Amino acid sequence: MTRFKIWGFTALVVAIGLAGVWVFTQRAAVPALEQVSATLRSGALQFETGTRLLSRQVRDVAAVAARDPALASGLSAPEAAINSAAALLEVEMGRAPLVGSAHDLTVSLRVGDRRLQPGDALSQALLGSGAAPRHVRVGDVIYAVAVHHADRGITLAFGLPIDPRWTGRLQAATGADLTFLGATPASSLSPSDAAAVVAAATRGGAGMVDVGRLGPVPAAAGLPGLPLLFLRAPAFRARPLALSGIDGPVAVLSAPVRPSLEPIAAFQQAMLVALLALAIVGVALGLAREPVVPSHVPRELASVADRISRGDFEVRVPRMSGTFGTLAAALSRASETARLARIAQGATAAPIPPPHPAPTLDVPLHAVPPEETGGSHRDDEPYGVSGLSPPATPTPLPVAGWAAPPLTAAAVVLAAQAARAAHPRTTMPIGGDGPATPPPGHDTPSPVDDELDPSWRSVHEEFLRVRSAQGEPVDGVSWDRFRDKLRKNRDLLVQKYACRTVRFQVYVKEGKTALRATPVR
Repeated sequence: MTRFKIWGFTALVVAIGLAGVWVFTQRAAVPALEQVSATLRSGALQFETGTRLLSRQVRDVAAVAARDPALASGLSAPEAAINSAAALLEVEMGRAPLVGSAHDLTVSLRVGDRRLQPGDALSQALLGSGAAPRHVRVGDVIYAVAVHHADRGITLAFGLPIDPRWTGRLQAATGADLTFLGATPASSLSPSDAAAVVAAATRGGAGMVDVGRLGPVPAAAGLPGLPLLFLRAPAFRARPLALSGIDGPVAVLSAPVRPSLEPIAAFQQAMLVALLALAIVGVALGLAREPVVPSHVPRELASVADRISRGDFEVRVPRMSGTFGTLAAALSRASETARLARIAQGATAAPIPPPHPAPTLDVPLHAVPPEETGGSHRDDEPYGVSGLSPPATPTPLPVAGWAAPPLTAAAVVLAAQAARAAHPRTTMPIGGDGPATPPPGHDTPSPVDDELDPSWRSVHEEFLRVRSAQGEPVDGVSWDRFRDKLRKNRDLLVQKYACRTVRFQVYVKEGKTALRATPVR
């Protein structure tokens, strides 16, 4: 695997891992935030239950005190009757109870150690002719009150304050924080968090609101915190609380979001560490050296390499995969290149001429003086009785305006085909009945001996005529020797140039009669 493939695979795995983190975060955040809302609902129910219980105690104490016979003796009896009823019902009076009474036109109201004037608004609201509220605010303290009318024309008012210690009890019971509104708020939160919660809850109406933005969350104690990815989580969720008889919220219930999102933060940080480690390993592997080919090479691949090294380029390279597949492909390409180079060398030795124009060749066919009359003829003599010189290898003459074309793949293939056609492979078993080897000094019959060109006869006559005109002897130029020379030159040129046949023409060269051979495709 190459360096870029390793890096690409590493990037793909990291991207898939981040996508998995995103999916997990989106799916896990919904139940986590719902758990925070459930905590707020539980705290609201706990607060409502506590206030109802306090209101019931207040009503019971006022009802029992209203039946006390001591009320008829005067207005000093209401406090004694209230204390007696509270002791009977086992109700703790607290440090600042509210006690008041009204008889005829006399009104008396005391809140803790402070006695209110008869014309005070709170005295008129509790002991006046109208319906008394169930809760009243005196300074920063909220009272649950009850007003009871006795049979003897006495109106008795009693109230107990909501204990500020409710904040700690409710936080321990439900996990929610309670903050009472006032000039000096009582809360289980820090002052800065309490101010932010109260400000957001009073602006948001009666429903749940999100407060602030969650900061970095550590996965475990002692570890640095990291912000959550793919999630905009608030720091708190808050809900205002109201009581009958008091306008606006009297308290704010809030719950932190961090405890519910800590599992998500731990998962994200673990995945980030794993993906970071994977990315580092991938980069390191990509920067490392290329993998080394194992020392153990398959036997068939080693055998093919050995045959190619000895020059056998026709061997078939086996197909393999992996690193050995790369080596096999390289050997196959090298063998094919060497084979084409060998064919190209043969094509260079016998170039294929272009079809137009065809090259012309001079055939060295000249007459010589006839042999001596008394001499004897031998087949292996250099000159025969006909007086014709032995054929020499014709040399191509340069043709003006034509240059050899560059060697191409098509030329190589054509040259290979021509070479195969000129040298067909034949096999003959040893001891077979094949054709007998001709004796030395005799030419092997050509397969086209009986298919001579009929124009050769006219060429022979033209050759004799031109020689006579040039004053050259014609006695030694017999038809049989002339025909044999033409046939040998034709066979040689057909083999060399892979042409169909050869056309001969008579012309005068440097005052002597000669023949010109032209290959015909």
